[in-house]
Amino acid sequence: MPGHGDPFDYVLWTLGLIGGGDANAAMAWLLLLGAPLSGLTAWFAAGGVTERRRLRFAAAIFWAAAPALQAALNQGRAGALIAHIMLPLVILGLLRATGSAAGHGRFNPTPTPGYAPGEQPPAKAGINGLPSWTAAAAAGLALAVTTASAPSLILPAAVVIVLCGVLLRRRGRTVWWALLPSAALFIPFALSTLDRPRALLADPGLPLGFDAAPLWQQILGQPLSFDPAGGLQGLAAFQGGAVPWALLLALLIAGPVLALAVVGLFSAGRRARTARWFWTGSLITLAGGWLAGHVATGMNADVMVSPFPGPAVSAASFALLAAALLGSEQLLSAADRASAAGAKTRTAARSGLALGLVVLLVGPMAGMAAWSAQSLLRPAGTAAAPATQAAAPLRPRPIPGPEERWAHRGLWRPPPDGPSPPPPSTAGPAPNRRGPCC
Repeated sequence: MPGHGDPFDYVLWTLGLIGGGDANAAMAWLLLLGAPLSGLTAWFAAGGVTERRRLRFAAAIFWAAAPALQAALNQGRAGALIAHIMLPLVILGLLRATGSAAGHGRFNPTPTPGYAPGEQPPAKAGINGLPSWTAAAAAGLALAVTTASAPSLILPAAVVIVLCGVLLRRRGRTVWWALLPSAALFIPFALSTLDRPRALLADPGLPLGFDAAPLWQQILGQPLSFDPAGGLQGLAAFQGGAVPWALLLALLIAGPVLALAVVGLFSAGRRARTARWFWTGSLITLAGGWLAGHVATGMNADVMVSPFPGPAVSAASFALLAAALLGSEQLLSAADRASAAGAKTRTAARSGLALGLVVLLVGPMAGMAAWSAQSLLRPAGTAAAPATQAAAPLRPRPIPGPEERWAHRGLWRPPPDGPSPPPPSTAGPAPNRRGPCC
């Protein structure tokens, strides 16, 4: 055999089933619906942190307009795209597995007129400190899809889950099972790469070159490097001059979220503990992505290529977004208490909340508008780039054969006398092979 299958083949097979046997059509729809699906999964995951619809809506907009998603769509990185869509579901599953998710309605532990003083809300698995084995299983399946699509996330995810299992003690006994599906996928693959273990970190598909962003830009949610003093590539009105438009846009997108994430660290009670966990997971993921960036896993035009930092940036960004939601909950609770003091205080609090929501949404909307404008106004033959990135020319590539698909992972070596060409076919045209990477 020219090479061994990898875990991403199962993801492509599942997409083929969803597409009625045509994985190419399913992948095309996935690219078109990448932003809406990302917003949908972020909406569900935000429900594990807050019950306020306005905050869940803001989280969905932020995640659908994330620069890491734009980079994955621009460069056709199916693995990074699927990981971006699935990461919120992984975090939601882990929250419910440890009983750390927020309760809604009658399960909300905050005092309400319906409960007598000291009365506890009804017990439900996944919230209010009650672990959920079902959620742990769901988190494991979502994590398996995520790590199969972005293998560089397997080690940071394992570190975070092990820390949860050890430090949370009784509540953390369920999260150990979340590692089983990923282990079932990667252990057989690892056994086939014992002589070249770096293949475990290789991104699915052909290796594509990129200019990774430094860590301070990755904290801002940017996977690809940009010039802090430059303008927005592809938009003539925002190029040149003394205004650092690229840096301003990056700060406008990530600045409010980072500020609210810091507020979450100083929240009261359970919120502060949960926010610290999100910050810890974010830093571990960024460190894992930085270390993976020093491992060459492929070649592209005689240039060594490392794993794409987009999935690590996505994971860190959503963890910070979850911490920001906790910080927003703290501020909104304080505003609600201030509103009860009088009419003037109520008006000021509502005005402040409206202004804060506008500031939180204006950055993602501006980034999405800039990215859309670059796509519409770009010259023919070039690809759109994230709002802070330069556009790169598209070069048509032939459909790779099995040898090309696996040679970049180091899993295939030609025989000493060279690979033998297949015999000429006399039975007519070859059958159509389905699948985006065939």
